Amino acid sequence: MSLYTYANIATEVRTLLPDPSPGNFVSDTEIQAWSDRGARNISAVTSSCPITATATGVLTQTETVTTVASTYRYSLTAQFLRIWSVTFEPAATTPFGLQRMDMKWIGHGFCGGITGAAVVPKFYAHFGNSLYIWPSPIGAANVGTYIKVYGSVSAEDYMHSETADIYAIPDRMQDTLIDYVMAHAYMKMGVFSKASEHMQNYIAALDFERKDNIDRKHTPNSKDMYEVATETVSAQR
Repeated sequence: MSLYTYANIATEVRTLLPDPSPGNFVSDTEIQAWSDRGARNISAVTSSCPITATATGVLTQTETVTTVASTYRYSLTAQFLRIWSVTFEPAATTPFGLQRMDMKWIGHGFCGGITGAAVVPKFYAHFGNSLYIWPSPIGAANVGTYIKVYGSVSAEDYMHSETADIYAIPDRMQDTLIDYVMAHAYMKMGVFSKASEHMQNYIAALDFERKDNIDRKHTPNSKDMYEVATETVSAQR
């Protein structure tokens, strides 16, 4: 099943509503506005619907960061909702993933006191749409367009470009969007029981999608295997 255009969504909604002619109760303009709002809400809540400007159905946004010697903070261009992973990919070294850490560990504890002619970053943190890497890279071999950020960004609208068929949500969330639009249409028509039914379906689908993305797809290992501890733990015998 291919993704709907705005016109397809309007046709589907009018088929389900007792409003076959545009303008009797709900206009096409309203349906498009609800579709855009629903797409933005779906992506923000589930972190499942980022899209690039040139591809359809891409589930991750990638950004390349150019490292600078002795610099640990880098502003990100994309407004990431969530960063799933960060890799260090210099030309002369085998690529490897950075380990996520708590911000307060920068310059302290296990990642402090690292010096030398060549220092490779090992950890990352995300805060305020800035990427923090530690230790700060040192040496020509570690400075360049070597950091790759993989994460989720929010959809701007349901379709970025109707003529080019550039969509903002994946195929599987199409019915969920219809429920969102139907809920608003019934709300305007004053049929509150039906509006509540569709909104409950919408919320349930979002809850499942969020858990499916965050708890299963993007968490392959237990938390203690991919995130540095946020507090000191004493060794036990």
